[in-house]
Amino acid sequence: MKKKIYAIRPDPNGWRTLEEIKLGDKVRISENVSLGSGVVVGNGVTLGTSDEYECDRETLIDDRVVLGDNVFVGNWSLLFTEVAVGNDTVISTETLLGASVKAGKRVKLMRWVQVGTSTGIGDQVTLAAGVVIGDNWVISDGVTIGKGARERAKGIKRETANC
Repeated sequence: MKKKIYAIRPDPNGWRTLEEIKLGDKVRISENVSLGSGVVVGNGVTLGTSDEYECDRETLIDDRVVLGDNVFVGNWSLLFTEVAVGNDTVISTETLLGASVKAGKRVKLMRWVQVGTSTGIGDQVTLAAGVVIGDNWVISDGVTIGKGARERAKGIKRETANC
């Protein structure tokens, strides 16, 4: 962590406070990214990709978010207060992580994924595009959740035992 960058935040008393943001080496931040106070960003992290899209919607990283090494956060994503993301994780475009979400290592959250508050996501989890997870869930290591599972389950013939 070499550079010192500060977030300016309004205080309830009308004063502005400066809180340090810690950035690792080789961090890329596009112009449409907002970082809250107390954010810690690991090495090799990419936040937003303004080269790809010409749009005024921003990526918002709220207060006290911790991002591990080699994390990618796509455009227009929202990471709320006290989110923690493990190393080598991909958070695709237009993804929302509620407050206090904890994601493990090598997690893949595809486009339009929404994860509610206080949810734990294990290592090597994949959430397919459009999946919505509510508040207070725990997703075990290695799980893949796809949006089409319910539709495929409708076609399965269910048999019951005659007891």
